[in-house]
Amino acid sequence: MHSRKILFIAAPILAAILGGIGASAFALPDVKLAGSVEYITGGIGRDESQEMQAQARSWPLSLEFAVKAGNQAQWMSKVDVTVTDSHGKTAFQVTSEGPLLMARLAPGDYTVRASAAGTTFDRKVHIAAGAPAHAVFVWPQGSPVG
Repeated sequence: MHSRKILFIAAPILAAILGGIGASAFALPDVKLAGSVEYITGGIGRDESQEMQAQARSWPLSLEFAVKAGNQAQWMSKVDVTVTDSHGKTAFQVTSEGPLLMARLAPGDYTVRASAAGTTFDRKVHIAAGAPAHAVFVWPQGSPVG
């Protein structure tokens, strides 16, 4: 009877431990608020950037920032981001802390303005329910990376 009690108590603990083995060992950056919009920004380091890219599908909007470096690109941070809705009203405004930024915006049409190193880019994005939008911004070679 005593061994059954131990097994009954130990089984859920063992299952939680074994279930966690396959889970990611790296946490996402903290979720922050800009007005009423939740967002995360980061991607510094390989582990964090891989985890954020893996989670991007669960965020309505994901953005990437880079600088052209020969035939490749180098991550960029410290990008000023302003997202306006279809009526020109600012929905979200932050400065990225890393090369990746994800935000929980309502479905709709938006313009994303990304500014850094004296250069500004605008991209139109459409967020549909269940279909996240993704935009990549690449600055010219030689731009400071933030």
